Amino acid sequence: MDGGYYSYFTKSDFSWPDGIDIDEDGLVYVSNDGQCTVEIFDSNGKFIKNFGGRGIITSYNLRPRRLSVFNKIVSVADAFNGRVNNFTNEGMLISQIGTSKNLTDLFNYPIDVDVDSKGNIYVVDYGKMKVSKFDKNFTPILSFGDIAKVLN
Repeated sequence: MDGGYYSYFTKSDFSWPDGIDIDEDGLVYVSNDGQCTVEIFDSNGKFIKNFGGRGIITSYNLRPRRLSVFNKIVSVADAFNGRVNNFTNEGMLISQIGTSKNLTDLFNYPIDVDVDSKGNIYVVDYGKMKVSKFDKNFTPILSFGDIAKVLN
């Protein structure tokens, strides 16, 4: 917009956008829960691409809530599927946590994720009322908060 105070993002089919992060190159990543996608824009709001989608990639059926981008890895809290997914910034699934037989009850409703400067992953689990910290290989480091303490 010439002379305007703002510009707008050029993709108009957001449906329940829920999370946003900006990578080291200035690209803007938006979790679009209603479309089951992660949308990527340049810093001026021009749509670049997306990944995920309903039924398109059946191996992980993405339902993104919030996300974090660090070192070209997009970590996505997938609350409805009870897991956290790590993707390349091109959209290729590279790892998941909360999906193996011994970790199926790890999360109840992981709603947010963030990554610190060392690559440690923090997950907010709304359903279990706790925060969990993992190293970059998803090895558990610590957890704080506890649903049992809240309910007693």
